Amino acid sequence: MLDRKYTGFHVLLVCLILLGVPWEAAMGQELGPGTGSGGKSVTKETCISLLGMEGQNAEQVKTHLVQLAKRDAVGELYGELIHSISRVSNFVLTHDEIQALSIGFIRVSGSPEFFNKGFGEVCTRIHAYVTEEDLERFRPKEVRRRECISDPKLTLGEIRQAAENRAMVRAVKEFRPSLESFSDKDIKNLLHEARVESSAFVADASYCAVVTGKVYPIELLALEQSTQVGQGGAEPKPLREPQEKEPGSILVDRLGGVEFKFAYIPSGTFMMGSPSNEPGRRGDEKQHRVTLTQGFYMQTTEVTQGQWKAVMGRNPSNFTNCGDQCPVETVSWNDCREFIREMNRLAGSNRYRLPTEAEWEYAARAGSSERWCFGDNERQLKEYAWYDATSARKSEPVALLKPNAWGLYDMHGNVWEWCQDWYGEYPSGSVTDPMGPASGSDRVRRGGGWNDVAKRCRSAFRNYAAPGDRYNDLGLRLARD
Repeated sequence: MLDRKYTGFHVLLVCLILLGVPWEAAMGQELGPGTGSGGKSVTKETCISLLGMEGQNAEQVKTHLVQLAKRDAVGELYGELIHSISRVSNFVLTHDEIQALSIGFIRVSGSPEFFNKGFGEVCTRIHAYVTEEDLERFRPKEVRRRECISDPKLTLGEIRQAAENRAMVRAVKEFRPSLESFSDKDIKNLLHEARVESSAFVADASYCAVVTGKVYPIELLALEQSTQVGQGGAEPKPLREPQEKEPGSILVDRLGGVEFKFAYIPSGTFMMGSPSNEPGRRGDEKQHRVTLTQGFYMQTTEVTQGQWKAVMGRNPSNFTNCGDQCPVETVSWNDCREFIREMNRLAGSNRYRLPTEAEWEYAARAGSSERWCFGDNERQLKEYAWYDATSARKSEPVALLKPNAWGLYDMHGNVWEWCQDWYGEYPSGSVTDPMGPASGSDRVRRGGGWNDVAKRCRSAFRNYAAPGDRYNDLGLRLARD
């Protein structure tokens, strides 16, 4: 409940400091033009709680809040097209094209010191619009193409596949002839929901296939723009995310002159924690059903010393002689947050983050329910993990051992990996997209390290540390939306 002695001036002052907007906007008045003709308009109110946002300054909270409000506005404006928008390249950030015409108000519980103490709720009102031309760019177009191939050197399976592939490529090129200069592989990836209407030999021994599918005009634009590198040495952004997202599909980003590889982790349901009879089990591993409704990307390796240096300009690691391909360590949770903030600044988005604890275990298991990603045979652990029985009492270069089924290396051992969550007791029942406790004193770390015994490298094993702690067996692995 709002403390009466802080109404009026104090709340308005906090509003202006936090949001940095004109007095008219602070009073809820709309700024700027209307929607124009032939467009759609919406005003969305979005609020966030300051709980758990300790350490973030006013500008960071403002940026985060406005971003959420724009996202909500996009979802309402585009309606049934929101699914197609989520599939297009990161080249196109829809919410950046939506105009925020007003930022409204702030609700505060407690004193003006709420910001530092993490109390209260901050809200903003975004008035946004899009034109019909904007909407049209996201509407998928149905395409259809018939192609025939005659080649006596090919087997039946090969000639059928060749005909279908050519039909897919030609369907897209027919819609956008300017794509002739791009590879067939790139163009084929632009045909979504492709289906073969018919496929058979014809009288002249040719094999013909008729293919239909959907093409998103905005994605074609992203592909064409991806070849244009900006001035001043700017690096090209990723071409796009893989369109056929199989578990383990690889996506490569390039930031700071180095590559970051990510594997796609599909949505799904799994049993988090361990059964009561699992050897090495601890009391905080209560088994419960978890559903993750959204797929995401997980870095295939731990963040390396070379990657950290490229982004931050320094190397905080203890084992610097190990080389750029060794995992960065001796980094706190707070250090990792600064690293991720810089990553997102370089990328011009907020796509990078730490995984939640549930995402981490789900990705580590990669479909398994046993102690480790490969099963229960401890003798096999040496093939997957650097731990006390295999390491030279230090961290080792990443990706030298076997990956799990989804292409992730060193999920067991080498260095512990920070997660986003506060450490706390697991829930008793089933949960969906858990984010961990709302507050706490320690952050979760997972996976085990080079100096740990085998049982501490299990998929279900939990550990924790204060956000400011640094150890020479503690690093991180990025998640990517």
